[in-house]
Amino acid sequence: GSIIEVNFATGDAITVNAVASNYGGVEFRDLNITKAAAITRTSGYYINIVSSYYTNIENCRILNGYDGVGMTGASTTGLRIKNCRFGNNTNTHVTIAGQTGTQGSVDVVLEDLWVHGTSLATQSANGIYINSVGDCVLRHVNTIWCGNGLNISPGTGQIVQALNVAECLFDTGSSYGIS
Repeated sequence: GSIIEVNFATGDAITVNAVASNYGGVEFRDLNITKAAAITRTSGYYINIVSSYYTNIENCRILNGYDGVGMTGASTTGLRIKNCRFGNNTNTHVTIAGQTGTQGSVDVVLEDLWVHGTSLATQSANGIYINSVGDCVLRHVNTIWCGNGLNISPGTGQIVQALNVAECLFDTGSSYGIS
């Protein structure tokens, strides 16, 4: 287990960019990612998976950022986020987005996640935000103190084609449990 302390306010801390399917993907395991005490994050992901295949994020703590993890860019396959804690991220904890004109990325699984906003008074905008996905499974995902627990919001030309949600809790927060 390692700690990554981000000491800048904007931009992505880690970008996984254009990892082709024949390379087997990238794995993040047993990491704590947070911000330096004097910094207020105002934009950017801690981990942004851009047009990359087979990324696995397991047993990580993603805390005190703006956006936690994003899957953005062209449609890809095989994101797994399992047994992770997301806490006190200002905007969105997990974002599945980016593809326009088609179904988006496929084979996305979010499992055993604890997603927690800062407090009742200062909630995250979204726990999980999905605007483009081919198929996505959410299993044992709990969102608390997030404006929207699960926000499904396709933009123009985007679709959420298949979404399976099992044994999850999406707290209403300041907006909706599911929007």
